[in-house]
Amino acid sequence: MPDASSAVGDDEIVLRHIPEIMVASDVVSSNFQLRPGEDYVSVSRQHITDVTALLKILKTTAGSRIAAARVRDIRALGLKVEPYPSRRSAGHAGIEAGFATLDDAEVRIGLAALFSYLDAVAPEN
Repeated sequence: MPDASSAVGDDEIVLRHIPEIMVASDVVSSNFQLRPGEDYVSVSRQHITDVTALLKILKTTAGSRIAAARVRDIRALGLKVEPYPSRRSAGHAGIEAGFATLDDAEVRIGLAALFSYLDAVAPEN
């Protein structure tokens, strides 16, 4: 397995936290909207920071969900997935512009379609 600073592999699975306030029946494009001043959407590399660890690290509520997608599919949309390990989360990574951009609504719709919710329950904080 690659370490936290190694390149993100095409076969890797990345996880995205969907806060309770943004949970819908399916993952939606607004879950990938860049916030002002951000260059990438945060995800976690599943083999480094698994679902249980991710839910413990983040400020979650009982309705928070975790969604997953394969990196190869994200890259096929023209986006990049880069490692950004941090002290808080060694598996932290980012989805960012490649030849496509997250500013494009159609790209975000395509990205949302790649992610599926996992059966995971947020711990009570």
